Amino acid sequence: LAFARLERRHGDTWWEELDLGVSYQYLLEDFHRVRSDSRQQIRRNQIETVAVNLRLSSPTDFGRFTYGVDYSHDRVHSNGRDISAAGVVTERIQGDVADDANYDMTGVYLQHELPLGDDFELFTGLRYDYAALDADAVNFSGTKGTLKGDWDAVTASGRLLYYALPDHRLSLFVGVSQGFRAPNLSDTTRDGEFGGGTEVPTTGLDPEYYTTYEAGARSQGQWGRASLTYYYTEIRDQIARLSAPTASKRNLDHGYVHGIEARTDFKLTEDLTFLGNLAWQEGEEETYFNNDTREGLVARPLSRMNPLTSNLGLRLQPPAAHWWVEVDAELARRQDKLSYND
Repeated sequence: LAFARLERRHGDTWWEELDLGVSYQYLLEDFHRVRSDSRQQIRRNQIETVAVNLRLSSPTDFGRFTYGVDYSHDRVHSNGRDISAAGVVTERIQGDVADDANYDMTGVYLQHELPLGDDFELFTGLRYDYAALDADAVNFSGTKGTLKGDWDAVTASGRLLYYALPDHRLSLFVGVSQGFRAPNLSDTTRDGEFGGGTEVPTTGLDPEYYTTYEAGARSQGQWGRASLTYYYTEIRDQIARLSAPTASKRNLDHGYVHGIEARTDFKLTEDLTFLGNLAWQEGEEETYFNNDTREGLVARPLSRMNPLTSNLGLRLQPPAAHWWVEVDAELARRQDKLSYND
């Protein structure tokens, strides 16, 4: 991993803040599995990622505008071989994902912060995303093929903030935001096992779309700080792994998740602070009964949802000290709302 970052503040031109970042990352992963019957699986994945991002911020008479662009390019080489118990070697068309593949993501965004008098502030945002995939070696049922695709979307967000007490001692907020996730190399070209079954390369997938509504409160003072947030997320076209009659993936029509998050840092004494957070969530999606596309649609819990969890801790840090001591405990209830894959 190598990166460079340029930060500029208090600019005297049309921009006041500038952040420019460039990074390069190389990942090499080797996997060698020997089964109890002496069969072997060997996989190698090499991923090179180049990324660039630029952020600018300009104050105006109509509020502050923050805007920028980000781009990333993944170059992927993925190969493998299978060795039978008798020692016969079979070279694979691809490894875990497509071999000789490229994946590009580009985003352009604009955010506007507008004070509305002394007590309100409005945040609005707009973003355009474009993703493109180009894979030259994909295993389609034993035949080498190619896969190309591109997806784009415009998403928006808005949040209204109300300062109920002076010095931001109590703030209330409501907001709505949209999200977009294009199918990635794993969604479209993964060939192999996962925790709940088997995946195969799949064409014709659509992006996932999300809309989140939230409301909450934040408070801060000499005693510490606290926050409480409720959110509800609508999910459309989520990509699901299905197992019958054959392994496949497809977009599901509808799902949701909602939950509550609470956090506090409360000063018990000048030296001792209580730390705590609590998170609860619940959600469902419409999927095929028992992951079988021949069956009807049923409502099932989302995969890998956290149960009710909490982190509790105490931090000891004298005001003039350059050290601190902290003890933490993580608590979680049993999760019995499981998807078919879980």
